[in-house]
Amino acid sequence: MATGAALDPALALSPYGVAALVNVHVPGSEIPVYLFGPLIGGVVAAYIYYHMAELRNGPLTATGQSPDI
Repeated sequence: MATGAALDPALALSPYGVAALVNVHVPGSEIPVYLFGPLIGGVVAAYIYYHMAELRNGPLTATGQSPDI
């Protein structure tokens, strides 16, 4: 069963770009998901990674290294 969703944002958004070039109206209510989803996911992943590294190695310095090294 296919849902029509794509994991690649370029693959998901390219039909909307082509439709805009040929002046065809395509409903695009899912466009924000493909634009902001990867950005929000990256920020959340970086936040989690930073805090997991801090728990494991102690506080990090500006260079990303533990002061104990």
